Amino acid sequence: HLNYCSLIWGFSCKSQIELLFRCQKKAMRAIMPGFVNYFYKDGKLPAHTKASFFEYKILTVHGIIANNALLLMHRIRYFSKSLPCSIKNLLPENVPTSYSTEDSNKIWLSDYGSPNYKKSFFFKGPLLAMSQFNIDATSPSSLLSLNIYKNSLKLTALREQNKGESDSWPDFILHNTPGIRTSSRKRNQTQFYQAGLNE
Repeated sequence: HLNYCSLIWGFSCKSQIELLFRCQKKAMRAIMPGFVNYFYKDGKLPAHTKASFFEYKILTVHGIIANNALLLMHRIRYFSKSLPCSIKNLLPENVPTSYSTEDSNKIWLSDYGSPNYKKSFFFKGPLLAMSQFNIDATSPSSLLSLNIYKNSLKLTALREQNKGESDSWPDFILHNTPGIRTSSRKRNQTQFYQAGLNE
């Protein structure tokens, strides 16, 4: 059910997604083996579910939304021939890339950076595609096979959501989508700094 129309409702405000995440964690506690503390009682917190999500290879609602968005972006970019025209032409040609700046994408930002689009796939999808999360999930072979990309994407999402301590969740990519760099000069300064660190 969480997959159903997730590209429509998935980019709504964080509080609404967190409500679904709470329900998802309750469902996870129901299938966890052994004694499980389901609710906060007598000063004891409910059982942590992070390890079980990873063990059973289940994505959180945040991961499901981000994965579905990236999967569609990947299909539009590399497998457009398999899509109907209405989906193939869903995004404009001037969507930002990893080399984009605010100056080079002024038109796109003015069209899709508005309140009407900012919490939608049309705005968040291209930005997620620019993220390090997607770069880590993309390999040369995934450009030739959608199934390879799909499997790699899920493994990357599972690793990301399992980072950190077992009793705390990381910052999900869904709520930490990267923006467009302010200028090419700033991008060059960042690259120069990173190159210095690698020396």
